[in-house]
Formats: sequence, C-alpha cells, structure tokens
Amino acid sequence: MTSPCHLLGRVDAADLHALYAGATAFAFPSLREGFGMPVLEAMAHGCPVLTSAGTACAEVADGAAVLVDPLDVDALRAGLQEVLAAGPELGRRGAAHAATFTWEASADAHAQVYRTVARTGPHGAR
Repeated sequence: MTSPCHLLGRVDAADLHALYAGATAFAFPSLREGFGMPVLEAMAHGCPVLTSAGTACAEVADGAAVLVDPLDVDALRAGLQEVLAAGPELGRRGAAHAATFTWEASADAHAQVYRTVARTGPHGAR
C-alpha cells in the first residue's frame, strides 16, 4: 500500500511551485519558527495549511490555516482531516491572507518600530 504523504526534504525553487500546485495540503507542525515563512509561502500558493498552535506559524496564519498541538498525534490527525474537509476554500482564504504580507508593509512596520524606539528609548518613555 502506498502512502498519500510524501516527505521530500529540501526542494529546489524550480520544482516548488509545481509541488504546491499539486498538493492537497501542506502540514507544518513546527515547534520553533522565527517567523513562519514556510506557512506563508504555502498559503501564497493557495495550498491549504495545517500548522502549530501557539507559535509564530499560528501568528502568520491568523485564522487562515488549521492550528493544532504539534506534539499531539490525535490532534494532528484530526487537523489533517479538517484541512482535507475544508479543501480549496481553506486554500483560497490562505492565499488572500498571504497577499497582505508585502515587502512594503514589512518595511513600514519596521520603520514604525524604529521611530517608536528612537522617541522613547528601548525601555519605554524617557
């Protein structure tokens, strides 16, 4: 019996778009992410996403992915079933959400933080 799950490891950029286009779901039960770029990338491709609750990935997903406890096998199974049931609609929500993450918005947010710190100092009001 073959498994419908394929663990690919690192994939070069040339193949990545085709893989997302053909994927039924993207499961990323990460324990430690600095930002959650893999989740954002999958959502930008319209791929339905399952990822970890309580992590940077959950913050990035912001309601456009199924969130589970990454250490709970039963939660992972139920979450994958939820992703599969939601199907393309979850992918569309993810793609719309991912479109709000632009380099311009990122630069603006960083500049605002720098302005705030310059005014108040790193530990609050001067």
